[in-house]
Amino acid sequence: MGFKEAVMTCLNKYLTFSGRASRSEFWWFVLFYNLATVCGFILVMFTITPEGEGGLIWPLFTTMLFLLPPMASVTARRLHDKGLTAWVMLLFLFPFGGIAVLILCALPGDAGDNGYGEAQPNAQNEPVFQRSNIPNVKDRN
Repeated sequence: MGFKEAVMTCLNKYLTFSGRASRSEFWWFVLFYNLATVCGFILVMFTITPEGEGGLIWPLFTTMLFLLPPMASVTARRLHDKGLTAWVMLLFLFPFGGIAVLILCALPGDAGDNGYGEAQPNAQNEPVFQRSNIPNVKDRN
């Protein structure tokens, strides 16, 4: 799944918390969310006067509020792909809990069907860490 397809899928499933999402769908939408947020911050920075007044902050908040529900839903569907409940997202409320959720989202999903739906037909469930092509150093005794 490419960037455009992932973003369109997530926006079409705006409040769909059921089903499963592939890693590519999740990570492409995370990239889109972060790019939109950075663009909003840049807009705020360019509209602040030298005295520190003004600043169009409403486009940033509008963008973040608009993209928050699909971000939450794709995260829930990604956790479902691992066979986990969406309640795991509550870890975001604790220090370093967000890192744990991101690590869980980075891991490959269940290869077959699970309680949250059928396996993604085009999902690549390859291992996160693959064997390197660099030859091992042999002991020289």
